[in-house]
Formats: sequence, structure tokens, C-alpha cells
Amino acid sequence: GTVDVGGSLHVAPYAYFDVVYGSSLYVYGWFYQDWSAYSYLYQGAYVSVESIASAYFDGYVYVEDGSSLHVYGDAEFYYGSNVEVRYYGELYVESGGSLIARNYLYVTDWGYLYVYGDMVVDGGLYAYGYAQLYVEYGGTLTINGYTTVEYYSTLTVYYDGKLMVGRYGGLEAYYYGSIYFDYQGRSDLFGYFRLYQDAYLYLGWDAIV
Repeated sequence: GTVDVGGSLHVAPYAYFDVVYGSSLYVYGWFYQDWSAYSYLYQGAYVSVESIASAYFDGYVYVEDGSSLHVYGDAEFYYGSNVEVRYYGELYVESGGSLIARNYLYVTDWGYLYVYGDMVVDGGLYAYGYAQLYVEYGGTLTINGYTTVEYYSTLTVYYDGKLMVGRYGGLEAYYYGSIYFDYQGRSDLFGYFRLYQDAYLYLGWDAIV
């Protein structure tokens, strides 16, 4: 089924909100998930925060099992949030969209993150278990907190993608994690940057770091 939200949708504390079985949710107004609430997207669900909309996620959010969350408007993972994208789940920050991660964002177990708009990590972004992170096609990822790429996961900055590690931010790869600065990627590393325990760094053609 498909649901369009033109007004507001509130997930109260300790409540459960599920989008499942290939269903779609389009938010044109305001989505608010309160503290200690749970939102599950699984089995091919599709959720879109449209360009005129805003979303505020606190509590627990799971995007998994081939489901996807698309941000065309404004979204925020607040300080009490714990967000996990896993099992072929996908999170898209689309062109013109913005996402701020205040707390913990985990991309794990073949999860995918695509940044085509603007994304800011003030908390922690952790990629492990064959996760894939892409910053490309004009997208910008700003790390003011901490980001780690490990256990066969990859961060790729590609084709006019931009990555900035702020003065107090950190980026590291270890245990077979990989960081690719590839074709026409642009990166400024003002903060902490480290590779260790069999991590890989790749500098591709026309990339600037």
C-alpha cells in the first residue's frame, strides 16, 4: 500500500511504527519520532521525506531487508537516536536534501549509504560488515564527530563528491576497511585521520585530498 502524509505524523515514546512488505510512505509535511520509540522499515519498504517536508528521528530506527529511506527535504537523527541501516537496507540523502546525525548511525552487514545532498555527522558514523558508503554527484559529507570504516567496508568519495573532516572530527579505517578518493572527489581533512590494521587507502585519478 501507499500512504501520503500531508500534515504531521507522530510516533510517541515506546510506540512501534512499521513500514513493511513493499509498502510506501511519502512525507510531505512533518514526521516526528519521539524518544525511545521504534521505527522499522523492512521487506522492501520505501519511505521518502519529500523536498517540502521535514523529519525528526529520536529513539531507534532500523532500515533493513531491502528497504530504503530517502531524504529530499530536511531530516535529523537527534541526540537520543540509534539508527541502523543493515541487511541490504539503503539510506539516501538526495540532491537538495539535508541530514544531520547528532548521535549514532550504523551502516552494517551489507547496508548502503548514498550522499548526493548535504550530510553532517556530529555524533558517530560506523560502517562495518561489508557496508558501502558513497559520497558522489555533488554530495557533501561533513564529519564533526567520528567516522570509522572497518571489516571489509568501503567509503568512496567520487565524481564531484566532497568530504570534510572538521578540526575536531575524526576519520579512520581499520581491519580491511577501505577509503577511496576517486575520480573528481574532493576532500579536506582538518581533523584526525588514521589507517591501521590492514586498512586500504586509494587515490584515484583527478582526486584531490
